[in-house]
Amino acid sequence: SERTLVIVSSDNGPWFQGRRAELRGRKMDVFEGGTRVPFIAAWPGRITAGQVVDTPVSALDLFPTVLDLAGLPPPDDRAVDGISLADWMRGGGSRPERPIYFQQLGVPRAVRLGRFKYHDRHAVYYGNPMNWKWAPMRYQGPWLFDLELDPEEAYDVSGRHPTEGERLARLLDDW
Repeated sequence: SERTLVIVSSDNGPWFQGRRAELRGRKMDVFEGGTRVPFIAAWPGRITAGQVVDTPVSALDLFPTVLDLAGLPPPDDRAVDGISLADWMRGGGSRPERPIYFQQLGVPRAVRLGRFKYHDRHAVYYGNPMNWKWAPMRYQGPWLFDLELDPEEAYDVSGRHPTEGERLARLLDDW
């Protein structure tokens, strides 16, 4: 217990049981309620205890982080998505602003950069479907949400921030 890195997280938000606080969405969609999960890391003497960081990270960051913490270089025979969180975990390092992408059933659907999150037009599921293939849905969007002011993703601000919406739409299209 004194020499082991322990990481606890989840791959997505709750299904139709479970709490998602006041966030919109659930498992299988790209709203914050379906993607925002806890990430807890402990490593006595190596990671500063008691830190709370609200900067979003991705599960893709785990591989480069573990390599970095182990003192190993990333493989040079493939692209490695994600960034190392090792400096953050140690209580230092800068937190670069970078896009985080979200997909729904293998299709790119949203991107977050800083406080803004853009969703393209996509299926939004309703009700309590037992099988996503037969779930009630409607196509909605595109939207731009200001997660700093509206973490529930309830108010589209694309009219107030058209430049941000266009920039994020291009990032999502490029991805």
